[in-house]
Amino acid sequence: MVIYTDGEEVGKQPYAKPSLDADPGRMRIGDGSNGGHQCEGLLDEVALFNVALEQNDIKEIMEDGLENATGLLAVEPENKLATTWGKLKSFR
Repeated sequence: MVIYTDGEEVGKQPYAKPSLDADPGRMRIGDGSNGGHQCEGLLDEVALFNVALEQNDIKEIMEDGLENATGLLAVEPENKLATTWGKLKSFR
């Protein structure tokens, strides 16, 4: 696992794949698996990839933005259950 801040590598440590019996419904971003290791700062444009990114890929995402660099779109709230439910609740 490699940690970058503003496109520059600031930390690195070995990271093993999760065990096959790991809880797939539980994911933490900015916190340790058992809590107590909270991120102090702001996480912006969080993305998960199924391949390791090279430093140049990360720098491109940082400079151009996630959507422009990858072609991936952010999740739009329109027609999602929570948005629809919120609109229904506002008609009271």
